[in-house]
Amino acid sequence: SQEQQLAKRTDSLGAALDRAADKVPADNTRQGLQQVAEQARDAAAKMREAATSAKDGNQPKAKEAGEAAEKALSPLEEKIRQQREQMQAQMRKDVSQGLERALQETSRLAQRQMAIAQALDRGAIGAQPRVEEGLLEEGTGKVLQQVLTLGGKNALVSPQAATALAAARDMMRAAVDAMSAVNSVRRAAAEQSNEAVDALAVAAFQLMAAKEKVDGSRSASGMQEAMEQMQKMAGQQGQLAQQGEGMVQQGQSGLEQLMQMAIRQRALAQQLDRLRARGMLPGAGEMAREAKDLARTLEAGRLTRETVNRQQRLFKKMLDAGRTLQGEEDDQNKERRSTTATDAATRTPALLDPRIRSGQGDVRLPSWDMLQRLSPDDRRRVIDYFRRLTDAGGRQ
Repeated sequence: SQEQQLAKRTDSLGAALDRAADKVPADNTRQGLQQVAEQARDAAAKMREAATSAKDGNQPKAKEAGEAAEKALSPLEEKIRQQREQMQAQMRKDVSQGLERALQETSRLAQRQMAIAQALDRGAIGAQPRVEEGLLEEGTGKVLQQVLTLGGKNALVSPQAATALAAARDMMRAAVDAMSAVNSVRRAAAEQSNEAVDALAVAAFQLMAAKEKVDGSRSASGMQEAMEQMQKMAGQQGQLAQQGEGMVQQGQSGLEQLMQMAIRQRALAQQLDRLRARGMLPGAGEMAREAKDLARTLEAGRLTRETVNRQQRLFKKMLDAGRTLQGEEDDQNKERRSTTATDAATRTPALLDPRIRSGQGDVRLPSWDMLQRLSPDDRRRVIDYFRRLTDAGGRQ
């Protein structure tokens, strides 16, 4: 009975590998996964043979078939890992090559756009510059689509590159419209054309930076790097909440300190916006809006207990988001084992400081370095515990 169940699970593994092979673009990786799937099905057949022999009471044959199944299964884990690494390497290579092509095309477009801008600055107007600008607009749109596709494949491709390309395309269209008017506005066309040059330069820089990040990444989709970025951002938000807590408790609200805090809060909002644009983090848009609203509140010089509470809530949301990216979940099927109780020294905690109970004590959130050593569930408990400690009224 156990052998039959193992055979079903092994067949399921083979089917899953076949489905994975169908989605892999690289021929060598696809063939490798198909070979591993075939080997899994062979192992399942040996298991069924062993089950049949066991049912018939033929113990030697059942043992022989079971050992053959074990021998077929043993190398599968290593082979699947190798195929995964090859697939990741191929995906990084494909994205990197795509970025290289987009970068080269963007550079060529920028050179041609600069020539048109210089011609318009010198007073050129007419059909030739208009046609040339229209062709550049079309070419920029094609590069934009390529960059959007690459951004969907890897989280490290910054959406700012696509934004800059879209802006350049719109400026080129505006320049064409200015040159196509009954009374051609040369100055307006020249301004739009020059701004398109700047936008293409920004796009080229972003593409170059994205290629360097992709080449230096470890994962195929940039998910691991996005997770690390989210954890780092959560730490920064925790520091802001801690700083705000200290300022509120000490009654400090200097304008210079508030402006510095507002700048850091707005920078975090922009990073969250970039994660939202990549589509790698559910809820990033909501967190970005909250961070922006907090930045505006601080810029207006308002730092209250409610503002600090909002900063702390955003901190906890970002911690939870990092946990979602990491996929760290308790294994509900894991076998539980009991241990026999032993004698141990008991420790009675000291009495809580009366100043803390009255809400006047200086209780600060633990640092990010301390929190990141804990599991996600424990982090939430610690944050909630310290939040309760800082609530006035002795409700703890």
